[in-house]
Amino acid sequence: MFFLPQLWMLELSIVFIVASAIAMQLHWRLVWRVWGFIVLGCLCGVLIYAGTFPGENSVTSAIGRESHVEGVVIDVGASEKSGHLTLSHLQIDGEETQDKLLAFAPLYPEFAYGDRISFRCTPTAPEPIEEFAYDRYLANKNIFATCFVYSSPLVLERGAGNPVLEILYKMKSQLLSRIQQIFGEPQGSLMAGLLIGETNFSDAWNLRFQQTGTSHIVAASGYNVALVTFIVLGFLVWAGLKRQQAFFLVSVAIVVYAILCGAEAAIVRASVMGFLVLLSQQIGRRSTMKNVLLLTPTILLLMHPRALRDDIGFELSMAATLGLIYFVPYIQSKLSFVPKTLSLQTSLAATLAATVACLPVLLFRFGTLSIVAPIVNLLILPWLPYIMGLGALVLVVSIASLPLAIFVSGPATALLSSVLFVIRSISEVPFGSFSIPDWLAYLLTSAVACAVWLIVKRKKLFSHL
Repeated sequence: MFFLPQLWMLELSIVFIVASAIAMQLHWRLVWRVWGFIVLGCLCGVLIYAGTFPGENSVTSAIGRESHVEGVVIDVGASEKSGHLTLSHLQIDGEETQDKLLAFAPLYPEFAYGDRISFRCTPTAPEPIEEFAYDRYLANKNIFATCFVYSSPLVLERGAGNPVLEILYKMKSQLLSRIQQIFGEPQGSLMAGLLIGETNFSDAWNLRFQQTGTSHIVAASGYNVALVTFIVLGFLVWAGLKRQQAFFLVSVAIVVYAILCGAEAAIVRASVMGFLVLLSQQIGRRSTMKNVLLLTPTILLLMHPRALRDDIGFELSMAATLGLIYFVPYIQSKLSFVPKTLSLQTSLAATLAATVACLPVLLFRFGTLSIVAPIVNLLILPWLPYIMGLGALVLVVSIASLPLAIFVSGPATALLSSVLFVIRSISEVPFGSFSIPDWLAYLLTSAVACAVWLIVKRKKLFSHL
């Protein structure tokens, strides 16, 4: 538990700053109540978080010994060298076991959601990979052991999973297949990342995304959904629809998006954050949205306590949502020189707001300071809603005719190629990005927070809170 001192230092610092800021705005007789609620919340959070660690009948009990494993495949992934099978409903050496296991198996034969398989392997505990906390990343998914399978697993049963989820996963698999058939690589991976949050980029491309500060665009997070929701709503209103009609259409689109993407936890969370942005535009009262913003992450964290610390998607979702709701009005007031045609002014304001709000998360999580990141994000983010819209339209056309879909995919392919060209070109700029130590990440994040606070204080942006 070596991480606890650093974790507590960060969290207690945040608690002290937030509590002090609130205290300055309240009558001093209410200060003790504020601190009481904060302390109570921290204690409850610690207790709930402690419950996410492996129990007595956990898969961790088999770590280090060769075992016979049976389980149901609930997620399928792949790398260049192996298939990645996430298993639940485990039986290890004939005994039912809790938690999940990630098996690295041969690429062929291929497996699908709901397959009950068996094999022999030696489970091992996940460990950090260089600067990446791989063990915590897997623990957030309730995976506490991994193993390498060198011979093809035996299929014991098909369709052993949830029948509804099985249908959704099949739809998702078909979508991914269609995207690859229509767009090819690497455009297909970018489109899949934007629409579904799943990519198959090479290591070289992953490094380019990291160097340019654009890794977030291909993650299953509310960052993309919230940003696209905000821009599409503005575009529909500009196009002549009433705000109520636009609200209904975008709401339906968010629900359809979540279903087609398999209704996974990350997708549902991203959809919820997108709907919050949509709701803020519909309600128009930020005092009401304050309560909604406090309640929603609380519910999400009760369902997935580890998300606060171990899920970058959740952090990006919250940061982007807050930025879009609270920063856009101020930023848009400074962009009066930008034309409102095609909702360009709204797109630029939303892009700037989301970028500023997510900067602290990106600094901490990726440990890389990209000097070129603001430029790249401003160049590509306003085009993402149009790429996603065109991509969705092409996929709808592909239902009727795949050749016709390939024919009409030209504009989307051109935009995808342009985005990739910008990322690749700017990633080659010398000294465009460099790794930073933790202390510098703290310092830069504090500087950004202070700058935002001074702007807010001077403009009284949060006077309604």
